Amino acid sequence: MKNPFLIGDKIYLRPIEVEDAPRYVVWLNDGDVTRTLGRGPFPLNLNREKEWVEKLYKDNDSLTLAIVTCVTAEEAIWE
Repeated sequence: MKNPFLIGDKIYLRPIEVEDAPRYVVWLNDGDVTRTLGRGPFPLNLNREKEWVEKLYKDNDSLTLAIVTCVTAEEAIWE
């Protein structure tokens, strides 16, 4: 379990990491994923997504967490 913040039986919440950026780029460039998010139809690249994640570390006024599924009590996957 990587950097758990809140832990449940099936999922846990943790801070978003820069290593998550490649996965988010795939999701955020998928029209089916983003059509209800209210974001523009602009393509996103890895550098831009990494910059967004790095800005999260500097923002002391909000909390953005990743939702991660648990495989066992000691282990989790991010897929």
